[in-house]
Amino acid sequence: AVRYPETLRAYYLGRYVDGGGGLTMHESHVVYRVEQTGRWNLHPGASTEAPLATPQLLDNAAHRPPPLNDEAVAELHRQQEISAAVQKEADKLSGSLQQLGQAIAQAQSIAEQNVQLRQQLNEAVKRLDSLETEFKQRHAASAPTNTSFQP
Repeated sequence: AVRYPETLRAYYLGRYVDGGGGLTMHESHVVYRVEQTGRWNLHPGASTEAPLATPQLLDNAAHRPPPLNDEAVAELHRQQEISAAVQKEADKLSGSLQQLGQAIAQAQSIAEQNVQLRQQLNEAVKRLDSLETEFKQRHAASAPTNTSFQP
């Protein structure tokens, strides 16, 4: 009797795209708005009742479930089967990608081993060359130095 209550109104909003670039979509929901805030009753005498606004839900056909008929049910089942087939193929593809990743990892490991083997081979060839050179030098030093040739 001393204050008038605030007036609320409910608005039903359907799906909509946010205006900031179109990257955000809002689902349908109810928005409550304070139409008038509470205020003091300044009338002398008997209190008066302020009418409370009844929420009005706007009927949006986009949010009503569509009437189902046999054709719609058949299409729904067909879409579910297609979705299941796509999911199955996606699972196969995921498995193939995992196998490919493992094969790539093995190939990288083998390539690293090949590099190490090539380095070891190069080192062995260098050692053989140096040993051959040393052998030739020793052999040349120990060979008789007979320069005269007699046929």
